Amino acid sequence: MALRTFEATPALGQRAELGESPFWDAAADVLWWIDWSGGVVYRSDVVAGTTASFPVGPDVAAIAPAPGGRIAVALGHGFAELDPGTGQVRALALAEPEDTPTRMCDGKCDAEGRFWAGTMALDGSSPIGTLFALEPDGEVRRVLEGVTVSNGLCWSPDDTVFYYVDTATNRIDRFDFDLTAGTITDRRVLVEIAADEGAPDGLTIDVEGHLWVALWDGGQVRRYSPDGELDAVVELPVARPTCCALGGSDGRDLFITTAMPDSAAEREAQPLAGRVFVARADVPGAPAHPRRSGHP
Repeated sequence: MALRTFEATPALGQRAELGESPFWDAAADVLWWIDWSGGVVYRSDVVAGTTASFPVGPDVAAIAPAPGGRIAVALGHGFAELDPGTGQVRALALAEPEDTPTRMCDGKCDAEGRFWAGTMALDGSSPIGTLFALEPDGEVRRVLEGVTVSNGLCWSPDDTVFYYVDTATNRIDRFDFDLTAGTITDRRVLVEIAADEGAPDGLTIDVEGHLWVALWDGGQVRRYSPDGELDAVVELPVARPTCCALGGSDGRDLFITTAMPDSAAEREAQPLAGRVFVARADVPGAPAHPRRSGHP
């Protein structure tokens, strides 16, 4: 079968230094996403072209839906919750001591409402990061240690497989997943990506169980089958896609966050870097799971 390609176009005018962690809010028909470097959570009405901003702090890393219209946030060295109605941010739990030379990175909620998020080494090269799960009762549990840059994660549609990216490995790994216990076992490699093709970053999954992965410094989002076969490519006019999420009215809009390059010359050459892009997928994604809380 020939490799399919998709075209991506800018979805929003808002530009971020390092866009990340998009999810589609089907109830409100809006896209939530963040500026990882700017410390801001965004709520964007894609149809109207408007974006509201919620400053939450310089170390915002990931977001997920939460009860009552609130937003769960991986922030600094732990977890918090944003109330968009007031703009207030409430601390939920510390994952590790604040003097640890790490910071929170990508995260999502599983079907039981646990908020999974990992950390990355501040130097980007030491395997001192950890993947955590914030339980509904507020307990923070260590799931996986020895991580360098904890990034994309998602679950198969039947909740039996957990997919995970430690960007430093240049792989997508798969684990067996026990939804009831919230445990992962039997790690194995699903996809290895050549270093000159970019580094795997954020993940999402569609209803057919195919993975979509953003390639940092690769200028692409790729779709892989559950067996690890490359199925389709979304080409972007910028080098640093960071994450992606399926949404829109029919769930088939693939929203892609991106980051600006480092140098002034590269920024001039990539005027659309930092924007959110959209491509039309063949199949929809499932709604983002919300965080479940045992506390008000």
